[in-house]
Amino acid sequence: MDKSRAIIIVIMDILLLAEMVFAIWLSHDDPVSMARTFSMAFVPLAVATVVGARLAIRRWSPPLSGEIYRPIGIMGPRG
Repeated sequence: MDKSRAIIIVIMDILLLAEMVFAIWLSHDDPVSMARTFSMAFVPLAVATVVGARLAIRRWSPPLSGEIYRPIGIMGPRG
């Protein structure tokens, strides 16, 4: 994995954790509607973050090498 992909994935992970903390904080006041409030706060933000990260990976990271991994055999070259 190249450096730009790793940076994008680390940023996405940090954003998802921050969004989860925000959604938990937002929904902690009312135990009756906690699941609904959490879902309405977290899901749209998480979807936007994942879609944005996928677009960023496509735009800013170089394509993977064209070399396809093909295993030789289950026990190696002679197997």
